[in-house]
Amino acid sequence: MLLIRTLLICMMLTGGADLLAVTASTPAAFACPLTTASDSRPDLSIDPFEKDAALHHEDGLWVTIPEDGIIQLTPDDAITFGPLTDWRSESITWLREDGVEGFVDVSGQRLDAESEFSPQTPLSPQRQYVRLGPVTTGLAFPSDGCWEVTGTVGGHSITWVVEVRFVDDPVATPAS
Repeated sequence: MLLIRTLLICMMLTGGADLLAVTASTPAAFACPLTTASDSRPDLSIDPFEKDAALHHEDGLWVTIPEDGIIQLTPDDAITFGPLTDWRSESITWLREDGVEGFVDVSGQRLDAESEFSPQTPLSPQRQYVRLGPVTTGLAFPSDGCWEVTGTVGGHSITWVVEVRFVDDPVATPAS
């Protein structure tokens, strides 16, 4: 109650407009809109995923996602050569349903801050070797943060949101 009275007194003394402008322009805390797992799984005859893996399905494509929406990447996950040096990478399994053919091309954007980079596969799509069914690729991130990731195969695409954390010791890092 004291805070409200103080605020009202300040508004009366300053004419109110300046204080209201500051309050109105202050952004709310960013909440990363994490993607949750799909309720369905692919047909058992083509299911390459671990039994308890969290999956997301969209437009003829499946992808593994973290169950809690958070990928923790340690210095051991760092890429040590090439154009993505010092980025950190995680293995992701994709599944192209029947009729979806081509290499997985990854793009995306950081949602909680500016970034001139996009997540990508450390190797070019042509190094994936297979154009049908399941494939496991690396997914590299230039920094931690809230990332929207899109995998595209021909005219099909799948998009999900994940929080990436660069940590030194994953055991000591509390989940939020």
